Amino acid sequence: MNYGSYDYDFELSELKADRYGLWDQFVEDSPQGTVFQKISWLKSYEEYNLKLLAITHKETIVAGIPIPFVNRLGVRFAVNPPFTGYLGVLFRKSSQKYNVRLSMEREFSKILAKNLKEFTSYVRYVFHYNFVDATPFLDLGYSAKPYYMYILNLRENLDKILGEMEKDTRNRIRRAEKYGLHCTDGSPAEIAELVCLSYNRKNQAPAYSKETYEKMLTAFSKNVPYKSLVIKDKEEAIAGGIIVYDGKRAYYLCAGIRPRSEFKGINQLLVWTLIKHVKENLKLNEFDLQGWANEGIERFLRGFGPTLTQGLSINSSSTYCQLIDAARNMRRTVTTKH
Repeated sequence: MNYGSYDYDFELSELKADRYGLWDQFVEDSPQGTVFQKISWLKSYEEYNLKLLAITHKETIVAGIPIPFVNRLGVRFAVNPPFTGYLGVLFRKSSQKYNVRLSMEREFSKILAKNLKEFTSYVRYVFHYNFVDATPFLDLGYSAKPYYMYILNLRENLDKILGEMEKDTRNRIRRAEKYGLHCTDGSPAEIAELVCLSYNRKNQAPAYSKETYEKMLTAFSKNVPYKSLVIKDKEEAIAGGIIVYDGKRAYYLCAGIRPRSEFKGINQLLVWTLIKHVKENLKLNEFDLQGWANEGIERFLRGFGPTLTQGLSINSSSTYCQLIDAARNMRRTVTTKH
């Protein structure tokens, strides 16, 4: 493969297991790379198959896309597995001039988009927010939808971070700190129970069973950089949350609260505890609070003073895929590897 007038030779290939280390290093260095695109995360799901497409130049990966997929109803579904924040196309970090880099990345995206389309007609992937040029996918008939998440800057000291929060959020944290509760490491079973209790408190059905949550969280705890914290009243866990992280930032994975009315502000205290851990123990400068499922969660996250950030979800837009979407409104049972 030769790119335009730049006389660079590139090779497109599917990476096998003996080159997974090369892929993980590429992900770590890529501006679009996160823990969710690393092999350890993607291999946590037994039900999902994995295909890795990479474009290389002299054994150096310059672009690639991980394709986790599951076979259902006779169709390959290329979708984000549960809790997987970002997938999509990744590029090697480059110091080239903007116009040269844009041209090359667009060419790489065309190649990867074409191969993805040939591989499966059903795609629903959330791309990292540092991926901004969707035109090669649009040209092939995909649709691009914006999505939003909050990124909290942790470069300032904790007092400054607390001061940038909304007054109501700060007051709730300070009130909850007076309860004399203590924080400790949490188990997947404790977090799974708290997550399900949070759904029950709102009279909603959990997305997965308690057993499935526990199984997924156990897999993550063994496979990826992971921290689980619970806030306890004596020996009873009343709030708990999980983050995963890489060398760039931490990601808010999930949380749950036991419905006890006497502890006001426990939700805010939990996130504040996680923020302090990311800042002080992990020494990371960003905390990705991820997206939100409803207006209430959005309002809650906004109170911590993060920056609103926009990314793209790339989807198949054919009528065929829309019919499949309508037919698959059923709960998915996902198994994970321990």
